[in-house]
Amino acid sequence: MTTLISLSDRPALTDITWPILREYGNRHGYKVKLLEGTLLPDRHIAWSKIVALLNTFKEGVDKIFWVDDDCLITDTTKSLEDIENEDPFDHILLAKDFQFTNAEQLSTINTGVMLCKNTKNTKDYFEAALDVNDSCPICKFNPRWQHPWEQYALDRVHLELGEDSPVKVLPPPKLQTLLSFAIGQHYRLLKPECLWHPGSFIAHSAGVKPFEARLSLLRHAAENHVKR
Repeated sequence: MTTLISLSDRPALTDITWPILREYGNRHGYKVKLLEGTLLPDRHIAWSKIVALLNTFKEGVDKIFWVDDDCLITDTTKSLEDIENEDPFDHILLAKDFQFTNAEQLSTINTGVMLCKNTKNTKDYFEAALDVNDSCPICKFNPRWQHPWEQYALDRVHLELGEDSPVKVLPPPKLQTLLSFAIGQHYRLLKPECLWHPGSFIAHSAGVKPFEARLSLLRHAAENHVKR
């Protein structure tokens, strides 16, 4: 059994992205699990994805497809089986982080979209990330969280494990692309292969500011660019 999971405390986003996630799950016969609110009150809500994944593995599912709340599936015809047939993996499949043409790569992975199998190596990886509690050198955080960003922790564990990492990293545009370029800003500096285009599987709207612009961008994509 495959379960799709997303978690959010931003209903303005999920009013746009979650209906298509439900549609995608129904089309391909996947269970859809949508969670509201944090599962770790002392950390940023992004950390809750790790707890959600580990809790769902305990339910005995075979695979989990995690999708961040600001990610929009724009090709509902592409199944997870299609993805695995194209890129076989043993434990975890995710994408390389988005790259800019004028900057050093800050993270080697992007954890907004993850396809995970219920294996010991997968669960050990996520549990190890929960134990990372040093400061992140590449981000500024609200002092009240007292933890690094979960993507930094997952990236750090991945790099420390080296060849033993359970993570298989796909280059863009596979798995996800960045929708934000349409707003302009510094996204004009993104490498072309990172940018969303018609036919892309998932559009990730990370980083678009102001928030109203992100909503407008996602709404336009949902209404005009979803392949069914």
